[in-house]
Amino acid sequence: MTDLVHLIYCSTATRSMSNEDLLALLREARTRNDELGVTGMLLYENGGFFQVIEGEAAVINRLYAMIEADDRHHHLVKIIHEPIARRVFADWTMGFSRLHPSQVGEIVGANDFFDAGESLTSLDPGRAKKILTAFRQGRWRARIEGDAAAALASAPGQPVGQVLDGVRFRFQPVVDIREDSIFSQAVDAIAGGHQDYAGLLRQIHPLERAHFDSECRTRAIERAAGLGLDLDCHLTVNFVSGETGDAADLLRFTLEAAERNGIDPARIILEIDLERSRASPADLAQVIRRYRGSGLKAQIGQFVSASGMLELLQDSPPDLVALNSHLIRKVHQDGSRQALLRAIVQACADLGIDVIARQVDRGEEFEWLRHEGIDLFQGDLLARMHEGELPARYRLPGSRG
Repeated sequence: MTDLVHLIYCSTATRSMSNEDLLALLREARTRNDELGVTGMLLYENGGFFQVIEGEAAVINRLYAMIEADDRHHHLVKIIHEPIARRVFADWTMGFSRLHPSQVGEIVGANDFFDAGESLTSLDPGRAKKILTAFRQGRWRARIEGDAAAALASAPGQPVGQVLDGVRFRFQPVVDIREDSIFSQAVDAIAGGHQDYAGLLRQIHPLERAHFDSECRTRAIERAAGLGLDLDCHLTVNFVSGETGDAADLLRFTLEAAERNGIDPARIILEIDLERSRASPADLAQVIRRYRGSGLKAQIGQFVSASGMLELLQDSPPDLVALNSHLIRKVHQDGSRQALLRAIVQACADLGIDVIARQVDRGEEFEWLRHEGIDLFQGDLLARMHEGELPARYRLPGSRG
C-alpha cells in the first residue's frame, strides 16, 4: 500500500498578494504538484495562507522543504502531519479560494474569529480539521472548485502562440562615438500597426506573461543570429515584462537561446524598464545580480522616473543605464535637466556604469550630451530602426555621409 500522508500548514505572506500574484502562485503549484503526484488545496485571506498537501510521505517531505524556502511567505506553522488512508482532494492538483473573513469564521464555527484578531495563521489542529472536513464535501467544496475555475478564466487574454505569430522585431544600432563603431544592436518587439511590447503584454493572460516574455527573448536572439549579428557586437533586448518572480527561468531560457545560436552571453544585454516594472528596488537588485552572475549584462531603462534608483545603483549597479528620453529632450535649453544629467553621468562614471543617451533626435542634444562625456548614443539622428536587417551604417551629427 502507498504510504500516504497529508500535511497542513499556515503561513503569512511577506507582502500584499494581488489577484495576479495569487494566480501565478496557483499556476506554479498546479504544475509542480501534477509532476509530483501531489494533491491539495490552498486558502488565502488577508495575507494569511492555509494549505493542505497530500501524497507519498517522502514526496511531501521534500515538497515542504521547498515550501519553507519560498520567500513569498514566512512564519510557517506546521499544524498537522499524519498518515491518511485515502486522499481527500484526489481530483485537485491544487484547489484554491480567496475567502472573506466571515466565511472562514463560519467554517471554523467562530463568527468572531477575525474580530478577535485571529487569522488563518492562528488556526489550531482542531479548527484546521474543521476546515478540512468542510471542504471534503458540501457547498464549500463546490465553492472552492468554482473559485479555482473562475480565477483561471477571469483575466482576459489571448493564447500565447496566437500573439507570438504576429510578433516582429526591429533593430537599431547603439553607436559608440568614441570608438566610431556599433556597440550594440537594440531589438524591440512589435506587432500589427507598430504596437509596442507593453501593448503586446496586455493581450496575454497574466499567468502566461512570463512564458510569452521568454519566447520573445528566444526569438529575438534567433532573429539577430540569423541576420548575422557580429561576434564583437552586443545585442540589447529592450523588452522585458518587468516581472521578477520567474527571473530564474527566464534567465535560463535566455542563456540556452544564446548558446544554441552561438552568441556569447557576455554580449547579451537585458534591459529592465523601471517605468514598466512594479518590482521593488530590492527585487530588481536581485534580478540584476542574477543577470550579471550568469555572464549577461543588465541595463536599466527609463532610469530617472523610478523611485529607489539611487539605492539600486549603490547596492546592485547594472552594467548600463539608459537615460530617460524626457530628460534628454531639449536638454541644451534646460538648466535643471543639465544639472541632473551631470550628476547622473558623474555617479555612473564613479560606479563604472556606462550611460546610453537614447531617442536623441536633435543635433543640439547630441552635442551637449557628447560634451558631457557620454559616448553611447541611440536614436533616429544617427540611424533609424530596421525590421528585416541589422543596420550596419550610421551617421554622426556634424559628419559627412
